Amino acid sequence: MLFSGIAVHKAWGDNLLSPMRAIPANQPSDMDRAPDALYLTASAPSNMVMYDGHARTRASIDAMSTIPAPRPLPLGSSANIPSGLTMNRFEGPLPGSSAEVPVTTTAWPFRFFEGGAAGVAQCPSPGFCPTESVAGWHLLPRRVLFPSYLAGVHEPRIGAQWFDETSSPAGAWDSQLGGRGALVRYGTEAGYLSEGFELMVEGAAFPRMDLRDQYDRDVTANDYRVGGGLTWRFGNWEGKFAYFHLCAHLGDEYILAGRPQPRLNYIRDSFTLAVGYWIQNQIRLYAEAGYAFITDDGAEPWEFQFGIDWCTAKPTGFWGAPFLAFNGHITQEQDFSGHFVAEAGWAWRGFDGSLVRTGFYYLNGKSNMYEFRWAHEEQIGGGIWYDF
Repeated sequence: MLFSGIAVHKAWGDNLLSPMRAIPANQPSDMDRAPDALYLTASAPSNMVMYDGHARTRASIDAMSTIPAPRPLPLGSSANIPSGLTMNRFEGPLPGSSAEVPVTTTAWPFRFFEGGAAGVAQCPSPGFCPTESVAGWHLLPRRVLFPSYLAGVHEPRIGAQWFDETSSPAGAWDSQLGGRGALVRYGTEAGYLSEGFELMVEGAAFPRMDLRDQYDRDVTANDYRVGGGLTWRFGNWEGKFAYFHLCAHLGDEYILAGRPQPRLNYIRDSFTLAVGYWIQNQIRLYAEAGYAFITDDGAEPWEFQFGIDWCTAKPTGFWGAPFLAFNGHITQEQDFSGHFVAEAGWAWRGFDGSLVRTGFYYLNGKSNMYEFRWAHEEQIGGGIWYDF
């Protein structure tokens, strides 16, 4: 499928050239000949696309096994792009042109993305270009630079998992009621290839309900988390330095039922430092260390978590795509033991980065509810999760 759009190339001349032209398929890329200037192609005929710096036929593209993925140039790269041309959302190679196109003199600042051996400049999907790719300040950007860990049970999101706890056995319903959002970013807003520094906030409640008949969905415990901090991403690397407050509470219905668990006033006020690395915008490796400077009722300073997420960062479309996620979480108060979580299933990602998943859920180790953190649990079930 072809889409209407523009492609930006380096060429001889000023940043604003009037009539623009396509590159003939047998001509070397102008990217190699003129590193300090630009020209633009637009309004591709239906049988032509831009690929590897050349205008090629659709048939020749289909014969190629792969199409290079776009990658960002250094932060702050900019050029003058005519405001008289419109960019649409697209996925894949950009259209070229075999006809001259008149260009207006009104200009937009533009963030470049280049892909392919010859350096075809292109704007990644999702996103509107060029206005969304401005390197500068962005208020309330749509997509966070450092998303939640998919299998992290105390990550802010909206979700729920239903499971049997095999050692009891007891059915339970754990929920996550919250989210994570960006306040301001200095960098770019270009979908899954956004870069820069960002201030974010997060918060969530994590209640557990007892599904056994005699307790009729009593709330047995609640954990609460709220915080914020600085995140960043450049290329495949991302990071986070943040503060959060976490506290645990025994459920009032659990207490009124006269059940034997004593209430713990578990509190952690922590600073966390995390780093992540993306492979081909599909696989994310991450590790995080947290140090609590305020603790109460058994909490000790250090905690660590680490894991791997396999889930595309690109929009999936209606049919979605598979995902797989693993997370390990250990704490000092449990002699650096903890729990392991695995999730697998199907995911749908939107153009703004929102992610909906459903599938299998498994936890083995210390309880994920801090009121019961000394209990060993093996949870087997399923869930549905929505990340902003």
